[in-house]
Amino acid sequence: MKNAVYLTQVPLEQIIPGTQVIYIPLHADHDPDHKDVEEGFVTSVRNDGRRVVVFVRFFRQRGSGLDLRTSNSSSSCDLHTLAFGCFRDQDTIDRMTSEALMQASLYWKPGMLDSLPMTQAIEQGADPGVS
Repeated sequence: MKNAVYLTQVPLEQIIPGTQVIYIPLHADHDPDHKDVEEGFVTSVRNDGRRVVVFVRFFRQRGSGLDLRTSNSSSSCDLHTLAFGCFRDQDTIDRMTSEALMQASLYWKPGMLDSLPMTQAIEQGADPGVS
């Protein structure tokens, strides 16, 4: 896969839950074929007006299988580290996205994170990086 289309190159409205993406770490120097590139799908997008964070569920192994790296959490990523990918059947990804969102709704309610130090730090302009 050459000439990756980064999420920063498209309108934010096109980045929705279920969008298949690849995470290209900074040390990969924009090489979508780098050995450390990871495949995943978007579970949500947070835009506070200053910064856009995309939450992604990643697969354990690139190129095969449907095993997720974690059982119930998404990783936060900056737009400039994500590119569009299409590596698994979209119906399967849609099902997995629905399951992930259903799991999240059991535990997280709107506003739950507002009192956490990291949330306050982000709101004050801190850059937490990629988790």
